[in-house]
Amino acid sequence: MLPLPDLDDRLFKEMVEDARRLIPRVIPEWTDMNYHDPGITFIDLLAWLIEMQQYHLNRITVASELKYLQLLGLKPLAAGHARACVTFGKTVTDVYLPCGSQLSAGDRIFETEDSLYIHSARLERIISYTEIGMSDYTPFNNSRKLSYFAFGSQAKQHSSLFLGFDQPLASGMPVSLSLHFAADYPAAAERDFSNNSEILPTARIFWKYYGITCSSETSEGTSNIGETEAWLPLDIIKDETQHFYKDGRITFIVPGRMKAAKLGIGSEQPRYLLCAELIAEGYEIPPRIQEISINTVPVIQRETLAATTSFSGSGQPGQRFAASSYSAIYGNNLVQVQDKDGLWHYCRECSDFSIFGEDDWVYLINKDFKAKQLLIEFGNGINGAVLPAGNNNVRLISFMPKITNEGFLGSSNGLPNQRFRLIHSFTVPNSLKIQVGKKSPGSKRMLWEDYQLVDNFDASASGDRHYIFDPETAEIIFGNNENGLIPGIGEGLNIRMIACQVGGGERGNVKEDEINRIIIPGGQLESLELGNHFPAWGGSERETLEDSKFRLYQSMKKSYRAVTSEDFENLALNTPGLRVARAKAIPLYVIDETGHPGKQPEAQVSVVVVPVSHSKIPFPSAGFLETVRRHLDKYRLVCTEVHVIGPEYIKVNVYGVIVVKPGFKLNPQKIESILEKFLQAVDNEQPSQGWVFGRTVYKGDIYEVINRIEGVEYIKELWLNAEGAGVRKDLSGDIQIPAHGLVYLGECEMEIIQISDL
Repeated sequence: MLPLPDLDDRLFKEMVEDARRLIPRVIPEWTDMNYHDPGITFIDLLAWLIEMQQYHLNRITVASELKYLQLLGLKPLAAGHARACVTFGKTVTDVYLPCGSQLSAGDRIFETEDSLYIHSARLERIISYTEIGMSDYTPFNNSRKLSYFAFGSQAKQHSSLFLGFDQPLASGMPVSLSLHFAADYPAAAERDFSNNSEILPTARIFWKYYGITCSSETSEGTSNIGETEAWLPLDIIKDETQHFYKDGRITFIVPGRMKAAKLGIGSEQPRYLLCAELIAEGYEIPPRIQEISINTVPVIQRETLAATTSFSGSGQPGQRFAASSYSAIYGNNLVQVQDKDGLWHYCRECSDFSIFGEDDWVYLINKDFKAKQLLIEFGNGINGAVLPAGNNNVRLISFMPKITNEGFLGSSNGLPNQRFRLIHSFTVPNSLKIQVGKKSPGSKRMLWEDYQLVDNFDASASGDRHYIFDPETAEIIFGNNENGLIPGIGEGLNIRMIACQVGGGERGNVKEDEINRIIIPGGQLESLELGNHFPAWGGSERETLEDSKFRLYQSMKKSYRAVTSEDFENLALNTPGLRVARAKAIPLYVIDETGHPGKQPEAQVSVVVVPVSHSKIPFPSAGFLETVRRHLDKYRLVCTEVHVIGPEYIKVNVYGVIVVKPGFKLNPQKIESILEKFLQAVDNEQPSQGWVFGRTVYKGDIYEVINRIEGVEYIKELWLNAEGAGVRKDLSGDIQIPAHGLVYLGECEMEIIQISDL
């Protein structure tokens, strides 16, 4: 074991003597250094305070450091769960997969985060239609290594992306399309894991399908029902891509019957078509797709061992509930009902209500494995008790086969600080739910109380039903009747776990196609083909104390309030979901409707943003600006008004006469290329670099740039002019631009003269 450093290594006498020796050098006027001088008394006092601080600092333990982190609002993070998207292959028939279905990558278990209806249709063609014609990108999509523009490199209005299927998609059932976009851009989009932010897209996509519609009127106006083929709108349930701005799934329903049609490319056979039409332009970067796939669901690396599902009673007889989760369908189930005192009673499962009376708490369960649904039915008040009305007062508890003894952890002995060990060390703390049972007065029936998970017992009163979880030992710990209530002595097992998940860690970051097996009891659906087409990400080990302290240091540098110009700029650059190349905050600055600076306003700031783009003069769309503004609005001071604007691009034209050295040939294109790189709004290689906002274009700078070119003898003549709002040319010929302005090279005409010709 390495020795701990000795932080208490300076004595009181040494600190006083060091301070006294500094006096003549720092304060020469201080000549009286006897003990009666008040300054010497202060030196003694401060030395004593430092010695006390050293003493206590030298005795900081790990527990103390954790407490200090807690005071600062931080605690070590639990292990992170890896995530991925899994795509299911072609099936003979349509299949429904419930939420929480378990998949495996070797010995690592993943669970689906949503339910999925797997269609038997297969995506066979991907064709992009732009102003230059049609392009078949099916081979690009199948390779998953190449990318292609969904609406062409310009993404013009009415460009379309067609998806052709080998058979019609089932009408009325949800369809899940997953889109993965190329991410090899100079600047990455900032991710927001809290899901509190939303991009406001300017570009808009309209989804439709080619199908059959019924018409009830003929051309003569008589009533006659007929069928016509047409492009019909899809019912979009959810668009996680936000109109092709980011990776995600698009979930929709085909409301009618699809009809096969040709797209008119060679001998293309008829296919069942979907179409995404760009009805409004506005992309800063045209969307470039790496893969589109059907039947894709997000998964997370974890395993549910026990789960609870809550329902609300209505007080009506014969009430029924339905559950469709994986744990409910394939687990062992128990049912609880809560009384008016907040205590939970376990009900009894039966197969026939007729043998029970009106006071018997019984229920009947029916599992429909084909429909992937579990049904729970309660009594009618004559045979079986009626559920009381209440909010979430009915609870279905599902234990997976790995949980033995129905979740019982042990029996309380009534002593303080009791510990009960869980069988799994990678338990997810926030997934735990613990109940403590006690005997009902005058009855042998057990009543159960919920206990709440807390980080520590510091704020727990003597009557609070709290417990803490120690991830290092995988133990739950109860209080001592001063901080946290001690569970009552149990007559038998009375400590029970009713919800628990395990998982997390770097082992979940599997490579592509390693998630390849579905786990269904009884061998159902084992023939399904599945795989993750891209590596899983996000899995991490439990955070160490040193990592927590480093995160604290990093968080101290992060802006949480927009006060200074630098705060506004940093926050704008880190707008979640957007690729912002440059940002400039200009206080007390507002532009009018014509793009010119107005009067100097009070308590207002304009933030100029430049998006990452392939264009040399990138313009942010209206949705881009509004997304940044809403992000900044969360952090600004109440009295500050924020305006988010795009830059004013100033076109600078350069004309000149260049004299070159004898025998040297200089191509004017070379001069233009160098000037274009010098006068650029955004550097393509480093998007955060470029012309300084509002910087004057001096003729001297242009002279210097041209003079550095090999072969140039001197510049005989040079003229500059500029175009743009707020631009002004002074008497010396320099171009002055507004504070929110950037420049780019316009016309560049250079006359090259040999010095020998003069």
